[in-house]
Amino acid sequence: MISQYFFCAREVGRRLWVRAALISGLALVAPVLAPFLSSILPDAFLTGIGIDQVRTLLDILANSMLAVTTFSLTVMVTAHLAADQSASPRGHRLLREDGGTQTVLATFVGSFVFALVSIVVLQTRFVSAEATGAYYLMTLVVFGIVIFNILRWIGQLASLGSVEATIATAEEQARSTLRTRAETPFLGARHLRPGAEHDSSHSLLCPSGGYVRHIDTGKLSSLLEDRQGKALLEVLPGSFVNTGDPLAHLSVVDLTEEDAGAMCRCFVVGRTRSFDQDPIFAVSVLTEIAERALSPGINDPRTAMDVCDRLNLILDAFEDEVEPEESAASLVFAPSLDLFSLVQSAFEPIARDGKSNVQVQAHVQSALKRLSEHRSSEMAEAARIVSGRALAYSDDGLLLAADRARIKAIAPVKTAASKPDG
Repeated sequence: MISQYFFCAREVGRRLWVRAALISGLALVAPVLAPFLSSILPDAFLTGIGIDQVRTLLDILANSMLAVTTFSLTVMVTAHLAADQSASPRGHRLLREDGGTQTVLATFVGSFVFALVSIVVLQTRFVSAEATGAYYLMTLVVFGIVIFNILRWIGQLASLGSVEATIATAEEQARSTLRTRAETPFLGARHLRPGAEHDSSHSLLCPSGGYVRHIDTGKLSSLLEDRQGKALLEVLPGSFVNTGDPLAHLSVVDLTEEDAGAMCRCFVVGRTRSFDQDPIFAVSVLTEIAERALSPGINDPRTAMDVCDRLNLILDAFEDEVEPEESAASLVFAPSLDLFSLVQSAFEPIARDGKSNVQVQAHVQSALKRLSEHRSSEMAEAARIVSGRALAYSDDGLLLAADRARIKAIAPVKTAASKPDG
């Protein structure tokens, strides 16, 4: 279970400038470390290094890193724009938050700052002649780090911004989100079973509209413990709420405005959805890539088929949420993940947009057939319902009777969902 503070810290840490600032900050520590490092280095090494030798290395580092950083940022922006246009805007978000790319670029910026700071320090005679050798050694270490990251960056450039790389990143994110959900079932709270009756005396109302990005059930439970109450969650991460909509129903004796404000702060609401606690959103990003591939302007059904197969593997590995004997947030009750929405978000848009492509329909129904045999009865039933809906799309889009018969033979259900009158 992720606390709200850790969630917010991780959100900030995913921004490029934060890593660049942290590594640049380490460069400012070099003048302080130089005297301590010189005290443990051999005298022969210290006396053999002059200030001119250090300055030559620093000049090379400063001049080269400025060009490398500018070039790398240009490449990154171009690649991300290409991913935004060819894959999905949400996939672009995943690439933008990629830790490997951010670390490489932050290293380049940090080494440039290190070189500038070191040149200024040496010119102002802030470092003694005895510490010059230590500075030389630190510069060599920075050079080694830069060379390692340049080689790493070359490997990433080959696939940066490509549809395949975006799909792989989105797949890993979907797996991670579903894995986290399985490890912390019901967001770390207790299961709110459908139709179960609970006493509730107050409703916790949303102070501002947007998407629920994160719920800190542990903090909410600790607040309720002080007031001897419990909370029934009305929303889950990914839900869209308007101002004044109920976030949870509370059973407490007395709820002050201050208490309500503290509990509302356990719900992070923003303008965009977050991947961390929202498996449906994580899966839908893969689906969006398939939808974009099926658009007339791109016309790449093979990518859509690839996405179907990946979604099949991701959802097939999902385990039912099981309430542990002891919940971390024992005073909070949360509904289970809606598996029908999960399966529908994954496959129905592909079935709709690829209704006239028999190969795409075959991959959709093959995946749903596999999921219809899932160990989770709810997942299996959801797959059968979505299969019927997909059959309705294929019946409408496929021109040849033989193709329609082929898809029906693959599908786990043989009757298409009925169409509305008119």
